[in-house]
Amino acid sequence: MTDPFDLSGQAALVTGAGRGIGAAVCLALAGAGAAVAAVDLDEGAARDTARAVAELGRPCLALQADVADEAQVDSAFSAAASHFGRLDIAVNNAAIFGHSQVAAMPASEWRRVTAVDLEGVFLCCRAAARLMKPRRYGRIVNLSSIAADTFSPASGAAYSAAKAGVLGLTRHLAIELAQHGITVNAVLPGFTRTPQLLERTDEGGRARLASLAPLGRLVEPEEIARTILFLASPAAAAVVGQGVTVDGGVCIAAGWYDAATYR
Repeated sequence: MTDPFDLSGQAALVTGAGRGIGAAVCLALAGAGAAVAAVDLDEGAARDTARAVAELGRPCLALQADVADEAQVDSAFSAAASHFGRLDIAVNNAAIFGHSQVAAMPASEWRRVTAVDLEGVFLCCRAAARLMKPRRYGRIVNLSSIAADTFSPASGAAYSAAKAGVLGLTRHLAIELAQHGITVNAVLPGFTRTPQLLERTDEGGRARLASLAPLGRLVEPEEIARTILFLASPAAAAVVGQGVTVDGGVCIAAGWYDAATYR
């Protein structure tokens, strides 16, 4: 019986691959048998991830690209497809945060955050679709956020708006591409133990975030990666246009969870 999670012979491209969720996704896909192109704005970080993939015995490629730049995105996707001879999986993970409240937000902050977090996802989806449609197969997984569905003051308005846009794009594109054998889905991470979160919070702040989850802890990058692995695999062939939340229960508890009540 064929393993529905086996990605042997397939090739994947992951943006924001230098650390955190992106790096974990690269390793998860490689662990399932895929060749991986690690794309990051930081070329050195992309190379670090590619080396980790190589240690698993999988073909790898490190690419530097700014996902907000149309030419760089198209070049990265073309390079990956040329190097591996195919592209089966695209995981669009690259993102940045904005912190200003709307009344004080420079327009430049809004434009930069939405350029990376929304337009960048569009550019990557478009590049992936152009490569996948002729082969009539593909898996596109976009990274949204629980900030798309719930108030998240730490993320900022521009980030929340962009991530909500990613959900809308995912659902629309899923319908466009389903007839071509390509599935498009999104993952909505909650508070995840990434380098970005660790840099922006102290121990008390992280404890507060963990307390919002009924699980009582932060989500680990590898847990997000395993969800993406499922959506990228043949096992998820009938999953179309979905947003999968991985947040330890934060959203469903809606801020009302009190651990003491359920001891």
